[in-house]
Amino acid sequence: MSSTIVSFGEALWDLLPTGPVLGGAPLNFAYRLNSLGLRSIIVSRLGKDEFGQKARKQIVSLGMDDTYLQWDDTYPTGTVEVYFDKESVKNSEP
Repeated sequence: MSSTIVSFGEALWDLLPTGPVLGGAPLNFAYRLNSLGLRSIIVSRLGKDEFGQKARKQIVSLGMDDTYLQWDDTYPTGTVEVYFDKESVKNSEP
């Protein structure tokens, strides 16, 4: 008998200075398991917007099942604005 690992939670876009990157801990977890050959699925809700469509397309291109992605007519797909300032870069150096 084979098992399926279900990951519930956000699939969102990290808006980096270099451009958007698909992420979210539950999505990253499901993807990593999938890449190791384990059957895993993400259960998440995306906005019916451009970011939502791009997220779904990228999830499928990563070889993941999109069956349990839901669509939201009211709220947009989640995003996180990421920025770096001199102080944070300086403090992150070893």
